[in-house]
Amino acid sequence: MARTKVAVLSTTPETVLEDTQRALIMSGASVHLGADAVIKLDLGWNRGFPGTGTQPWQLDGVLRALDRHHVGAERIQVVETPRQGLDPQAAARAHRLDVVLRGAGLQLAVPSAASCPPRSIETEHVNLRQHFPRGLPLPLGVEGKTTILLPSLKTHRGVGVGGAVLALASLLMGDVPEDAAFERIAPEVLAVARDALGPILVLMDGTVCGDGAGPRTVHPSLQNVLIASTDPAAVDAVAAQLMGLDPRSLPWLREIGRSGQGNVDLDTMELCGEDLRGVDFGFRVARNLSNAVEDRPRRWWARPELARAYENLFWCPFVGSGLLRQFRRTPWGRLMAHYESKAQ
Repeated sequence: MARTKVAVLSTTPETVLEDTQRALIMSGASVHLGADAVIKLDLGWNRGFPGTGTQPWQLDGVLRALDRHHVGAERIQVVETPRQGLDPQAAARAHRLDVVLRGAGLQLAVPSAASCPPRSIETEHVNLRQHFPRGLPLPLGVEGKTTILLPSLKTHRGVGVGGAVLALASLLMGDVPEDAAFERIAPEVLAVARDALGPILVLMDGTVCGDGAGPRTVHPSLQNVLIASTDPAAVDAVAAQLMGLDPRSLPWLREIGRSGQGNVDLDTMELCGEDLRGVDFGFRVARNLSNAVEDRPRRWWARPELARAYENLFWCPFVGSGLLRQFRRTPWGRLMAHYESKAQ
């Protein structure tokens, strides 16, 4: 049986677009780029804070790779699913992804309930059936197509690593349970995805990562890496290792490995590119008031509005603004300014 290939490449703002192509080739993902494609963004916040979602150069690099394989705009669908507290169009603008989309002649598709007819779930997927007795709300037009996930490398207060498997789950489910239920659902999500979708490719951005109280109120951390594979779980396992976490310490990754729906054992992967021995970003999954509210949804005071108020009225002006000023002075901040200038 072929070993799972995962490419981990160092990159710079000057070379990231070409390095994206290299990562896709080294991981074996590029062989699937000639087909009709669905690109799933990774947006969790209406603010374009660095390290919280898909980067413009990440999307730009993948679109250029598709263009090299003669896949034009008429064969590409870029989607993000609406979820609680998320306006995908506003989030795409905040992350400067709208600039990249316009340049490629594309628009962001935001599936509505009417465009997501329930897809029946096999009887063996008992946990998904409990959450979606009528079927999964799979967006129209994605079945059978090459699916490209563009997650960012960041901490997540609910599941440890906010990455490829969460992005895939949100494509299939919309709002994803980010508690103990995810441990049971994650293997079934991968099984359903492989049945319903075409080949699944992942390009994770680890150039500007999110450390701390993720997935939103993070501290940007410049780590200058790209991770690519055709196995979402393998990408998340490598990301966990880079962050300083044991992948098997995360129950959902451990369950995916046990079920055989993904490879989470780095010793059995074919790792291409950088030598990961001794690499430790030293990330820490932290907590703040926003996380406390979301971790206790059944308490009378734990309302989503309180978490959003903390993030928008306290964290952003008093913490995030300073972090953003620091980021703008970095090479990646200057690359972001390049994309921002195109929006003028």
